[in-house]
Amino acid sequence: MKTLIYTMILFITLSSCRSIESMVEKGQYDEAFSHAIDKLAGEKNKKTKYVKGLEKAFRELNARDLRKIEALEWSSGSANWEEIYNLYGRLATRQEKVSPLLPLISSDGYEASFDFKDYLAARNSAREKAVLAYYNRGSEMLDKAKTNRDKAMAREAFHTLSRIDRFTEEYKDVALLKREARDLGIVHIAVDIREDKEDAYGRIFSDKLTSIRLEKLGNEWEKYYLFDKGRNFDKFIVVEMNRPEFGTEKENVNNFELTALVEDGLEYLYDSKGNIVKDSLGHKITVPRKVITKAWVSEIFREKSSRVTGKVLMYDEVKSLPVQNLPVAVYHDFKDSAVRFTGDRRALNTEIGNRLDDHISNFPSDHDAVDILSSNLLSAVESAIRKLNV
Repeated sequence: MKTLIYTMILFITLSSCRSIESMVEKGQYDEAFSHAIDKLAGEKNKKTKYVKGLEKAFRELNARDLRKIEALEWSSGSANWEEIYNLYGRLATRQEKVSPLLPLISSDGYEASFDFKDYLAARNSAREKAVLAYYNRGSEMLDKAKTNRDKAMAREAFHTLSRIDRFTEEYKDVALLKREARDLGIVHIAVDIREDKEDAYGRIFSDKLTSIRLEKLGNEWEKYYLFDKGRNFDKFIVVEMNRPEFGTEKENVNNFELTALVEDGLEYLYDSKGNIVKDSLGHKITVPRKVITKAWVSEIFREKSSRVTGKVLMYDEVKSLPVQNLPVAVYHDFKDSAVRFTGDRRALNTEIGNRLDDHISNFPSDHDAVDILSSNLLSAVESAIRKLNV
């Protein structure tokens, strides 16, 4: 075991010694930079390979980022300016990590050279250009959204304008534009419950469904309301229900007899001649008396199934064909049983004994079943609405 541990330590040590040179050779400059910083921080006797590795990684990483900035500046889009801003931040952060190590001289006398620059002005310029680009783009999108009543574009305008928040808390009229974009981008959806006027239980279902948790259905861009003729809505959801179906009441009774040979007290032991057997001290010998017991068991099973079906329809306009149609169905399966017996309880086996229960519920009335179905239907309708592609 000790040999294995020593081998692993040696392997890790050798890997660590080779890693900085291998990383630099393979062009893994990010890894090399972080590894060299870790090895050099707080170390008095700094190894030359780590000093040179950090120097090389720093130079290559800066050159890479500056080339990227130059390329991005050719196409000055809002996202490009934000990336340029991030790149300048990365350049500055890299210098901050190296700065505490300066002057960086290895134990062999090698002194690393780092080309430090002040990126603050360039970064601030990129920030201002990113903010302006996001503002212009977001404003243009909002104007188009207003003209075309395009909610999707209004939401996109909101997200574009929100990018400015990363750079500054206040900028021109961004707060006002975001409110306008949010108000325009929200989809207002009416939920209408249609009941069957000829169904005796339609009102129960309708009343239950009007308690639908509208606030749970909505999100940042979707608001749900119960249908109101006096309001304007962007989309309409209609819940239609069919009449409930009630199964027949089924009761099955299973009667059977159980017997068991059990011990019932003691009796004297007799020999083949009919005499009581005694032990060596003259005491009469007794043995358990065995008797046959009987019990009559009655198993009662009751069941009744009920269900109601319907559909959730979505319309873009009141007098149009539905654009989505989701079926819903809920069930209530009543099942109960009882196990009773008469006779000697000792005749019952363990399985029957554990199931003994003299109580059995009455069959639910159709009205009771509707109450349960309506609660289940409420959850099913909410789930179906969440699945709609609003």
